[in-house]
Amino acid sequence: MFSFNKGKALMKACFLFSIISLLMTPAVVFPQWQQLNCSNQSDVQCFAVDSSSAGPDSTVIFAGTWGDGVFRSLDQGETWTQINAGLADLYINTLAVIRSRTNQSELFAGTNFGLFISTNDGANWIEADSGLTNMTLCSVASVDTVLVAGTWGDGIFRSTDNGKSWSQQSSMLAGKFITSIITCPTRDGSGRSGLFAATDNSGVFLSSDKGVTWTFVSGGIYGYIHSLAISVTPADTTLFVARDGIGVYCTANYGKKWTLKRTGLTNWSTMSFAMDRTPTDTTLILATWGSGVFLSHDNAANWTAVDTGLSDPYVWSICVGPSSGAGRYLFAGTNDHGIWRRPMSELAAEVRATVGENSKLFSLNQNYPNPFNPSTVISYQLPVNSQVTLKVYDVLGREVATLVNARQTPGEHSVTFDARNLPSGIYFYRISAGGYTATRKMLLVK
Repeated sequence: MFSFNKGKALMKACFLFSIISLLMTPAVVFPQWQQLNCSNQSDVQCFAVDSSSAGPDSTVIFAGTWGDGVFRSLDQGETWTQINAGLADLYINTLAVIRSRTNQSELFAGTNFGLFISTNDGANWIEADSGLTNMTLCSVASVDTVLVAGTWGDGIFRSTDNGKSWSQQSSMLAGKFITSIITCPTRDGSGRSGLFAATDNSGVFLSSDKGVTWTFVSGGIYGYIHSLAISVTPADTTLFVARDGIGVYCTANYGKKWTLKRTGLTNWSTMSFAMDRTPTDTTLILATWGSGVFLSHDNAANWTAVDTGLSDPYVWSICVGPSSGAGRYLFAGTNDHGIWRRPMSELAAEVRATVGENSKLFSLNQNYPNPFNPSTVISYQLPVNSQVTLKVYDVLGREVATLVNARQTPGEHSVTFDARNLPSGIYFYRISAGGYTATRKMLLVK
């Protein structure tokens, strides 16, 4: 027969065993950003990584700040050293590590008062701006043996002698305020390298002759473009554009068609990109002004916030550090709280856990441009095969156009609304798909 007292004793023992087991179980540590021990706490504008340097990890990480010059880390960000010898201006707009003709690693720093170069990982700097008519440097890149620099007001300059002298090459470039330059394969399939250049309000331009001539390729995408990123695979070349206040645009055909990609992106003040490439995956990373950092594993189709523990959500710059025994880190430069880092392994796991949930969502995006004249693009996302209708109405509720009436596959879709035969005013567009309905407003101004 079961004894009541024995039963109470057994229950008490089980309870105590549960408590002891719980206490002995290692605490679950949720992944978070870590603030690094850097004496600078001012705006961290840019990063650069040199993976060819000598040292225990054969890697150096550089950080450019707004007012305190350049910092260097030899140990994955654990410690930082200020390196400003010979640097006449401490307001750093851009940093770039470029291989010279002799295969030497050289560090370039673009400031508000000229361009500087270091051949010893920042230990010493010398001016490299002879021929520049504008000393505010915002971007530096190289294509083959040619250096290309973007200025704030005088367009693009080229150097064929490793920065000793520069010549202006912007006669065919409508935008004179250059925000970003990035190399890319040329679209003729020759295997040669070309250049994309972004401007503050004049769109994106492409050069296939090392920066001598430029072609406008961004269609209706104007406004302030903070940054560019590029993904090259055997199948295609995709350019990503961080358009401030709108989100992320991408093109896989050198600007013939652009697609707005911001599903899951809760902040459209996009600042800068980074990209992490592994043999099995490519991760696109985006810094925002006010919402921290976002990641995408599917070419920007879906974004996931990864800002746990990042107390300063105003992020200027990001970069992926090198792989080493200490791990692979993502670094973030913030507005008021210096440099932060987080292991890429944590971020990758977090994103994969949420991409599945994001892909289950319907969404209807705001049209762009808005206001518009005479046409605008409307984009939306479908998680499953759906019968879709997308219609446009005037302010009186009268249907003025049917843009979509078809069964469509999962993924992102977009359609152009041409209103050249309609009067100026407010219009509404409404989507119905798989039980999901949504309506947004747009403004036609002629």
